[in-house]
Amino acid sequence: MTPNEPPAEGAAPAPSSLPPPSPPPPAPVEGSTAAGPIEPSTEVPAEKAHHAPPARRGFQVAARGGAAIPLGNAAKDSPLSDTFGAQFAAIVDIGGKIIPELFIGAYLGGNVGAVGSETSKACDDRHASGCLAVTYRIGVQAQYHIIPDGKVDPWIGYGIGYEVSRIGGTQNGLDFSTTSYGPEYGHILAGVDFRLTKIFGIGPFVDFSFGKFTNQTSDPQPVAGLSSDIANTALHEWLTIGAKFLFFP
Repeated sequence: MTPNEPPAEGAAPAPSSLPPPSPPPPAPVEGSTAAGPIEPSTEVPAEKAHHAPPARRGFQVAARGGAAIPLGNAAKDSPLSDTFGAQFAAIVDIGGKIIPELFIGAYLGGNVGAVGSETSKACDDRHASGCLAVTYRIGVQAQYHIIPDGKVDPWIGYGIGYEVSRIGGTQNGLDFSTTSYGPEYGHILAGVDFRLTKIFGIGPFVDFSFGKFTNQTSDPQPVAGLSSDIANTALHEWLTIGAKFLFFP
């Protein structure tokens, strides 16, 4: 075949007449695939989705504050609300968790507030001033925590102790007071701890206590501070509702 002759039918074309090869596909850009760019993931890793501090054992302390409402009777046929008005309550719980679910410790509390309706009337009749009611209590308690490793930890508790309640004022420049004593047979407690960090938590609580005054002293009297038994004892209660501030939840 001469250079001017066309190629025979079915013969392969000359190399110079082949089409140029296709360029290779571009390499994927970082952060994308051949199908398109990779969208950023909004899924929170499992290890970061649970923000609650781990459950713990050991020392724990809490401060509780709220309003205390008198219920029941100070003595037979003598409502507690006649002697004591509503009070501000402050309680400290101190102890430790022997296991993550169980707190065992002591409580120390104090209430202060107005006197009740009948005591207020008696103060007015005596032209007394500064009439005030104060209550102190001390005891032991246990709390069961339902979700000790949760961010939200409901709990229930029970305690027993001793109560000292005093009303007093000033008349003609002289102080007078009546103090009642007796056991607290029970504190029924419940609340919810919001465990914000491994150091601090906060939450609401309710505390329903019941007890009985068995002894009483009055000053002034012939022998100051002389204690006498209360003949007609009766059961009284305090309902306290407020906020709890917890350290090392």
